[in-house]
Amino acid sequence: MSRPIKIRAHHLLCLQGYQGYGYSREFEENLSAVLAYLRRSPIIEVVVENDVICAECPNAIGRYCKQDLTEKMNFRALDLKVLEKLKIPPGTIDRVDNLFSLVNQLFSRAEDVTELCGQCQWGEKCLWFQSRIHSSRWGA
Repeated sequence: MSRPIKIRAHHLLCLQGYQGYGYSREFEENLSAVLAYLRRSPIIEVVVENDVICAECPNAIGRYCKQDLTEKMNFRALDLKVLEKLKIPPGTIDRVDNLFSLVNQLFSRAEDVTELCGQCQWGEKCLWFQSRIHSSRWGA
């Protein structure tokens, strides 16, 4: 078995709605490469610190995010909320497709998604976020 790659808990949501936008060209290229790798359904470790996606983020400071120090968007807090909703501990190792399935089962109500993602700057671009908000509103 290959060694699992680390993915932040809240990225289990973000990855499903990514549209090619980001903080920089390097960030976008890195995220696209991570997504291509994840499509092969590898094993991942769910973490509450910077991961392979954060590697090219301008907010990354070692294992942590500058935004974790702000009240507007604390990604560590988001990670912990996602883990709580999924009822899994940090460090859980599983196949990415199993985790995506669990996320999509448990984050199906607009209220759950807006509470978690409502302040995210990428909300208008994120297809996963938009699909949850619109399908829940219209009863689909």
